[in-house]
Amino acid sequence: MIFEFSASVLAANPLTVADDILQVTRHGIKSLHLDIMDNHYVDNLALSFDTATAIIKRFPHLNHDVHLMIEHPENALDRLPLDAIRMITFHPRTAENPIALTEKIKKYCIASVAINPDENIHDFTDVLNAANHCLVMGVTPGRCGQAFQPSALTNINALYTMSRENTCPIQIAIDGGVNKTTLPSILNTKVPIAQAVMGSALFGIKNETQQLKDLMRTMA
Repeated sequence: MIFEFSASVLAANPLTVADDILQVTRHGIKSLHLDIMDNHYVDNLALSFDTATAIIKRFPHLNHDVHLMIEHPENALDRLPLDAIRMITFHPRTAENPIALTEKIKKYCIASVAINPDENIHDFTDVLNAANHCLVMGVTPGRCGQAFQPSALTNINALYTMSRENTCPIQIAIDGGVNKTTLPSILNTKVPIAQAVMGSALFGIKNETQQLKDLMRTMA
């Protein structure tokens, strides 16, 4: 069951970002996934703090989820409009004190931890227990258009089992390689997915209206 699709702005045309966002929201998208990259943790640059803030201010009626693919994510909180953000995600190995950062984020919004396809969720039990949310990566973070890695399904299932055994259940989301081809395998896990983040599957597709309708029908 998928409760919400979120549009990864990384996949939008950088010259027409606002128009692209408007187009997908006309078909029911209510959430934006904003990737901030520093060309250190990942080998790419994406949205700057200023650009992410401008998008948040331009579309105040949408939910905004910020994904920090940067080193020293604790330094990012002073650069973001925290009162207008629904969720902040970071990668635990990039933080000096992941649990402390999680607790700090929770003072403002949902605190989410990202787990890469080559990472084992059991290595992050402490910070996951402190977090509200986990973003399971379906691809190695950094670039759009990568093939979905099946190890993400293993992480989804393991995380769900851990969550059900925990007195503080955690929401689960999937990001990377999510499209009409990979959605069936994600849905077959029977795990409730809070958000399925999609980039290339939403932006710049042909016959956009029909494809978006088809994707939205896979929601709960």
